[in-house]
Amino acid sequence: MKIVKKFLISSLIATTIYAMPPQAKENAKDVVTTHSGVATEIIKSAGYNYINIEEDGKKFWIAVAGGEFKKGQKITFIEEMWMVDFKSKTLDRTFDKILFASVVNKATSPLKKPKIETIKKLKDGYRVSDLYSKKSDLKDKIVKVRGKVVKVSENIMGKSWVHIQDGSGSGEDSDVIFTSKKQTPEVGDIVVASGKLRVDKDFGYGYRYAVIVEESTFSK
Repeated sequence: MKIVKKFLISSLIATTIYAMPPQAKENAKDVVTTHSGVATEIIKSAGYNYINIEEDGKKFWIAVAGGEFKKGQKITFIEEMWMVDFKSKTLDRTFDKILFASVVNKATSPLKKPKIETIKKLKDGYRVSDLYSKKSDLKDKIVKVRGKVVKVSENIMGKSWVHIQDGSGSGEDSDVIFTSKKQTPEVGDIVVASGKLRVDKDFGYGYRYAVIVEESTFSK
């Protein structure tokens, strides 16, 4: 499942690079897009690697968090999102176009997200699919969901972006993001996620969420 929600705005955390919620592309497809290319140049800054990749005779820049890479190394990575005229404050450099990516050491073909088991609904809460089907009624209200953390992206626009699934729904309505400035649960945790439901949230650059939950907290 690939959430087609491109997001990003131009100002991010002052101490890190500008970034956007990866996962913006996961809500509509069953696979994620992978690339594989050779590192021709590597610049490290503020916990990120800026890597110039050559793939099928074409060169482009990617940015990945953490890890150790060497010039000449073949790298396989998942496409998160593209950014045009992206300025890194820590490098004092503007990239005409750069891809924010997640590195996968070996995968060379599209990866399918596993479907998780059904998790029992809270008596005073909602299922993930409910947040989509009832979004008009729940807009700007506090919602609570018990679900499994299937992916976490940290330090994006000063927040953690936590993907929750509970086995309900399919395709676009089976995964919802809860953002938080204070808490970051671990992938695989079963949590009660609570926050304010936002509808049709548009971060610009074509990255838009039909449903996203902000100001979130997590408990077990």
